[in-house]
Amino acid sequence: MNRSYSWFVGTHPIGDWWRFEWKKIGKIKIKTLGGGEPPPKPPTLFFKNSGGFIPQSFDFFARRASYSIFIWFALVAPVTAEVIPPVAPIMRLEGGMHTNMIRGIASNSSGNFLATVSLDKTIRLWSGANGELLQVLRIPINQGRDGKLFAVAVSPNGETIAVGGLTGLDWDNYISVYFFNKSSGAMIGRIPNLPSVINHLAFSMDGRFLAIVLSKKQGLRIYNVQNGQLVGQDKEYAADSFWVDFDSYGRVVTACDDGYVRLYDPKFQLITKQKLVETKRPYSVAFSPNGDKIIVGFRGPPLVTVVDGQNLSILYQPDLTDARGSLRVVAWSKDGKSIYASGDLRNNNWHLMRWWSNEGKLNEQQKSEYIDLPISTNTVMQLLPLLDGGIAYVATDPAVGKLDSQGYRLFHKTSPTVSFKDIAPFLKISSDGSVVQFSYAAKGQQPAFFDVNSMTLLKGSPGSEKLLAPITERPNFVITGWNSKTEPMQLNGKTIKLNKNEVPYSLAIDPQGRFFVLGTNFFLRLLTLQGEEHWRIPIPGSVFGINITENGRFIVAALSNGTIRWYLSGMGREVLAFFPHNDQRNWVLWNQNRLFSASPGAEEMLGWHFNQGNAKEAKFIPAAQFGVKYNRPDILRRTFK
Repeated sequence: MNRSYSWFVGTHPIGDWWRFEWKKIGKIKIKTLGGGEPPPKPPTLFFKNSGGFIPQSFDFFARRASYSIFIWFALVAPVTAEVIPPVAPIMRLEGGMHTNMIRGIASNSSGNFLATVSLDKTIRLWSGANGELLQVLRIPINQGRDGKLFAVAVSPNGETIAVGGLTGLDWDNYISVYFFNKSSGAMIGRIPNLPSVINHLAFSMDGRFLAIVLSKKQGLRIYNVQNGQLVGQDKEYAADSFWVDFDSYGRVVTACDDGYVRLYDPKFQLITKQKLVETKRPYSVAFSPNGDKIIVGFRGPPLVTVVDGQNLSILYQPDLTDARGSLRVVAWSKDGKSIYASGDLRNNNWHLMRWWSNEGKLNEQQKSEYIDLPISTNTVMQLLPLLDGGIAYVATDPAVGKLDSQGYRLFHKTSPTVSFKDIAPFLKISSDGSVVQFSYAAKGQQPAFFDVNSMTLLKGSPGSEKLLAPITERPNFVITGWNSKTEPMQLNGKTIKLNKNEVPYSLAIDPQGRFFVLGTNFFLRLLTLQGEEHWRIPIPGSVFGINITENGRFIVAALSNGTIRWYLSGMGREVLAFFPHNDQRNWVLWNQNRLFSASPGAEEMLGWHFNQGNAKEAKFIPAAQFGVKYNRPDILRRTFK
């Protein structure tokens, strides 16, 4: 492979640290055997002046010529050869269930199997009768963001499964939809070159067409499944679109954050678009079985509207008595007699699904007949009515389940992960980071700690060593909005700019007062105390808790996928990852060099993901198949030396 390399040089001191500012002073080309996606631009890096801490990575190599000059030899861009997904194996957890938020669910016409997709980058097929795991499908992925799945659709005959999300961007620079054959598990095709993240997918009732709605104002695309040809599109969207549905006549309806519901004819031409409720954002839509009505769910305070299937005029709103929390996901029963809505509707610790009979129509007393059923402990992401009268659902717990036609639970599958949602003040570490304390239950209940040096997981708190809580306050450091989904984040009155839809969850300040780290649903970010960002890295889950070692060398982060990870503060490189099973006994620990350690038998939960190019399904091989060669606790202990 021919690649282009450049020389860079530069320095800039920040107290005891060097900030590296890049200046190109030369360029050469050499032949290499390496692979992988280079960064779009060289990152800003930190190096301790004392010489005791020099981060390493496979893409960058450093030699300190003096205390004031660094010379760099850095990969900046490929010159020739196709860019493909990483060929090196990627360590992955496999516990028989999704380990991160489940975003979508779909089924074939008969409902005999369910397909779910998750931010954990897997597609899982389940028995529609009892929830037994049937198969796991895998797409090409990368270490960070690429491979997160947001949408799934199943052809009516059940033979083809389409998935998408943040898929293929790191190597194609565009997004792809991947198609799998259900029987063989093989990837049979893809639709590449989509301009933004895929939020939802839907097959037409005859299986001929696939509709795709996108983020970043990119709107709707419709493809012929047989030949991959684009047969319809609408780019006139002013915001992200999150839902699309077909009716039996081939018409299409979408919901968009710009406030509009849009209706298209069977030739995919726009019939009408309506802003149903001013200032409200429609999130999901669903045709009634005969197509004469459409139900719409909205973000924000509880609101559900039923509109005319021909012109989108409002017909009625079902009874929302005592509804607390959004009802953004909606569905229509297969027989057309009932409607369903859920999202963040809740009662105490449960998230509920409201089930209206008689299509949710109001009686003379302006009331609807309904029941509220508890189905999950976290936000419900999709409802899926089935032919047998039951309804399947997925939630962010992560959880997947099914109710029968009478509302009784048939099955409810949850993850082996520990929920770290409110762990921020309870994530404590030893001074060097080799001991970490967390909790198995909410609000710091059922604490436990893991010691990397002794490779032990114990309940309670270590009595012999004082553990440090994260520092979130400092004189002359006033930061607001970092734990809010609505307020802008500000540092001493200055706004810290985040990406659209990026939500800050956690924050920690370096004990030495040189920087702070911010954890969001997209990135781990390191900034100076003046608010200047020095690096950010994509992470495999929302960062619910952060701590920093006493010397500032390591950042410890607790993620929504149930893992705790150690990163070098110099450049954000991950050096260690720990997964405690929620049975409170088993655990696995690993690094990016594919070395691991585990409690007895727990190595079955860990394996290697092998990409096979950008148009072929990936493989997964359990770590246990490789014997003891990679089971190296002795090397993992050296991380903190």
